[in-house]
Amino acid sequence: MPNERDPRAHRYALLSALLVAASPMAEAQQRLEEVIVTAQRRAENVQDVPIAMTVVTGDILEQRSITQLAEVSDFSPNIYIDPTVPFSGSNSVLAAYIRGIGQSDFAFNLEPGVGVYVDDVYLARSIGANVDMLDVERIEVLKGPQGTLFGRNTIGGAIHVITRRPGDEFRARAEMTLGEFDRLDVRAAADFPIVEGKLFSSVAFSAKNRQGYQRRIRFPGYEQFVSDATEQFLQAAYQSADRAGGENQDNFRGKLLWVVSDQLEVTFALDYTRADEEGTPNTVLRFDADSPASLTTLYNTCITLPPGVIPPCAAPRGTDPAFPTVGAPFIIQPGLDNSVPRMPYTDAFITDDVDVSYANGNNFNKLEVEGFSVNLSYNLRNGMLLRYIGSSRELESLFGFDFDGSPLPMLEPSFDTFQRQYSHELQLSNVSDEGRFDWTVGAYFFHEDGDLTDFVTFPGGLLQIYGENYFDNDAWALFAQVTIGLTDRLDLTIGGRYTDERKEFEGRQRDLNLIAPKSGAPPEIFPDQNDLTRYYPLGVNRRDFDDFSGRFGFEYHFTDDVMAYVSYSEGFKSGGWTTRLSAPHLTTQPTPDNPLGLEFDAETAEAWEIGLKTQLVDRTLQLNLAAFTTDYEDIQVTQQIGASPVFSNGGDGTITGFEAEAFWLPTDRLTLRAGFGWLDAEYDRIQEGVIRPDGSPLPLDSKFVNVPERSWNIGFDYELPVGGGARWGFHADWVHDDEIANDLGNTPELMQPETDFFNAAISYRSASNWQVIFGGRNLGDERHVVTGQNQPAAGLVNGTYNRPREWFATVRIDFE
Repeated sequence: MPNERDPRAHRYALLSALLVAASPMAEAQQRLEEVIVTAQRRAENVQDVPIAMTVVTGDILEQRSITQLAEVSDFSPNIYIDPTVPFSGSNSVLAAYIRGIGQSDFAFNLEPGVGVYVDDVYLARSIGANVDMLDVERIEVLKGPQGTLFGRNTIGGAIHVITRRPGDEFRARAEMTLGEFDRLDVRAAADFPIVEGKLFSSVAFSAKNRQGYQRRIRFPGYEQFVSDATEQFLQAAYQSADRAGGENQDNFRGKLLWVVSDQLEVTFALDYTRADEEGTPNTVLRFDADSPASLTTLYNTCITLPPGVIPPCAAPRGTDPAFPTVGAPFIIQPGLDNSVPRMPYTDAFITDDVDVSYANGNNFNKLEVEGFSVNLSYNLRNGMLLRYIGSSRELESLFGFDFDGSPLPMLEPSFDTFQRQYSHELQLSNVSDEGRFDWTVGAYFFHEDGDLTDFVTFPGGLLQIYGENYFDNDAWALFAQVTIGLTDRLDLTIGGRYTDERKEFEGRQRDLNLIAPKSGAPPEIFPDQNDLTRYYPLGVNRRDFDDFSGRFGFEYHFTDDVMAYVSYSEGFKSGGWTTRLSAPHLTTQPTPDNPLGLEFDAETAEAWEIGLKTQLVDRTLQLNLAAFTTDYEDIQVTQQIGASPVFSNGGDGTITGFEAEAFWLPTDRLTLRAGFGWLDAEYDRIQEGVIRPDGSPLPLDSKFVNVPERSWNIGFDYELPVGGGARWGFHADWVHDDEIANDLGNTPELMQPETDFFNAAISYRSASNWQVIFGGRNLGDERHVVTGQNQPAAGLVNGTYNRPREWFATVRIDFE
């Protein structure tokens, strides 16, 4: 009998029962299906690709009613994905990490560490990258640097979402999902042949709605006090709600496939996403009541004194001719009406329930994305394939949330982003009939421009950051990769990519309340003597980056079903400038060429990998193994310095790891899936000036952000025919992660403990055209912090908790 005091005993008993049930089953009647991927920019069996990768099929997504990219990490070891990042309040931002490398900040001037692609189109920003799983054929997760064929910002790996190709016959599917928190999702997709054999189209859309899982309630006795309202301060927008963590999103995709001839095909694609929903929940985890550096402490002091006793607490800006008026003229006015006192900020606002908050301020996530792409494939008569991929995208995003968990305007940041991009890629490839000489060459050009404006009002308006940032980035690349058959069994792969990037940035960050000059800062430290609100140096900043990323490796085919490989690959992510200042000077990492410490350099990765890909037991068992080590240099980090999360190079590190993935088909009815990953990520050097939020140097033994030491997943799918073509389906997954650090400083309150998630679903598919699925996610109701911030200037540590246990029911109908 399992030990009832040890919850792990129940998990191991469940796993043992599953394996015992499977082991005596009859010999398999069929083999695992061949999975064709395009990881090397050509179609080939996944087992022939000398890259560690995970493929998640559209069937797996449908069986579990998975609707967003962030949930794909359930199916692959050494991958960690969050649907939000610190202090954003948006669940449209993707923080993706593969083998310990990624990015957990939404700022425009930080490039993602894992490249996200949809139908070969690169999504340059982490905002909007948590794409909907709309009419998806498969998702390819490529692990390790993919700099040769995928290029910029794939230093950790790449996630490629491939949507379904329009069919040559009419086909339609509609579904509706109901669930916890008044969930109502509606999805539909259809193929419409237009001209037989020539012109085909498909359309798909989804509408997702559900209520937030955190309730926002009124603080008892708040009506006895007076307080400045959030609307008084300059904001990206203002929108509140009585819940947080809800969803209200619409998605559309349309495709037009034109078969011009036997040689030429052209696919046009259009996609659109709109979100207007609640922000992510926020929970106050710690309040430092007596921190002398905290603006909250200053606020609590100000409201007990007459106006002007302490200069930063002075009357509204604009009344003193020494300080020019720019932007919103509102700050705290302490002592205006002593008969109705102001409420101090204390730990009374920390609730005992992570799903309850006293916040009443900003709480929204607005997103609008439009994309268009052209994909042309031309088969030349000599057997070569010419491809052109062109795209343009435009993104607008507004998001904001209430950091302080109270009805007071202590810290309620909001952000306004606009980004547009276009790209052109040309590929020429050849796959020989004998597989002795396969190659791909290409050229790529990318452009993006836009802006990000930060609106961050600290306690009572004492510090009012208005941070306008403007960007203009260009990148071009030439790349080539060749695989040469040295013998019938031994292949050599060599590749390289040269990249050139040119970046422009103008920062206009300022403090609308002039707390620095009011506190006695000398005017000469300000970049504009005519405007002491301005913190960022005047002018447009320009930087150039170039890089050559190489790849080589050997693949040896012991048999048609067993292949071993060893490879070396390089990755590159360009640098830039920090965009957040809360003082007119910065002292992160000053150098003679970078006296204010505003710039950060490119980061690089060099990875060695040895792997084995096998199909065993008459191709009913697929077992893939990989071991790797990565030399990770000039790691880009977000560190908290005073009130500002600033960007810098954190140092160098080494990441060593192992992973195993298995698929087993013991019978025609049962499929078992398992994956295990181990990572040892350690700093070899900490850059001088990199600190924790409390100002102490970052220790060398600090954990990397979002990197569990061990991760594994176990799942199964079992089908039970019931006659006449109908069948039941049973699906379950167990996902485990070791302890995870959610910030650079390894703040204890932001450490995610060891976690285990259980998801399950039961489905019934009729003999005709309909299907019903009933299931649940996080069945054990595991709750933990998934992101958060240690903000010493506000004297707060806050975090966002994962979603609680939820059930869902889906009805799906097919039309043919």
